[in-house]
Amino acid sequence: MQKTVAVCLLAAIIAGTFALASAQSSVTTPQPGSAAHKAVMDVQRVPVQRALKIPVIFAVKHPQMDLRVKQGRAFVLARFRSG
Repeated sequence: MQKTVAVCLLAAIIAGTFALASAQSSVTTPQPGSAAHKAVMDVQRVPVQRALKIPVIFAVKHPQMDLRVKQGRAFVLARFRSG
């Protein structure tokens, strides 16, 4: 089950970060509540909810280290809980 969720998250992050395809030349950290932050979280939420068949909420513990965006791609390290 965890492997399936991890694969879904990776696929979602790779596929979905193109929603943030603005040309950025350096790494940025979207602030909580911003449109970019919401877009990154929403992109990964859909396949995880589909795989687990429950609503999920993602939490990023250290935004400066665990959520980064560059050139339309994102790195996210987050925990989820059922919502």
